[in-house]
Amino acid sequence: MTDTDQQNNTDHTEQSQDRSEQSPRGFFYSLCENLDSAVKKATDRASARAGSAAPKVKKVVERGAYEVSYSAAYGIVFSAAVARQILKDNVILDGVREGIKAGREAAEKRNAAQSQASDFAATRSTEGTDDGAAPGLTPSPA
Repeated sequence: MTDTDQQNNTDHTEQSQDRSEQSPRGFFYSLCENLDSAVKKATDRASARAGSAAPKVKKVVERGAYEVSYSAAYGIVFSAAVARQILKDNVILDGVREGIKAGREAAEKRNAAQSQASDFAATRSTEGTDDGAAPGLTPSPA
């Protein structure tokens, strides 16, 4: 704390004491003044320190983001290269390929069967009865 700050605090305290001796209302007024002054000083000091700390924080965050990105990319590419080398012309790779092929064929058969079933159901629901009414509905008397 500088000499000027100490002098201001002393002057402020003396003024507060003079007001507080006058009435209880003066005491609360001086208390609010002192609190307001302290908050303003703290805010000014915090702003000054935050301004100088912001570039340092930004640099640390940027370096962290770089390290995470680098590590993720390295891990993915390295793992893929090792897996490719291991599975190259391998029985495991042949099994994976055949499994993929069989899975696709099974899915296509299932989709085709469902499509045929839904087409059949749609055809039955739109077919008319002998009197021209849709199934489940009775014709209205004319």
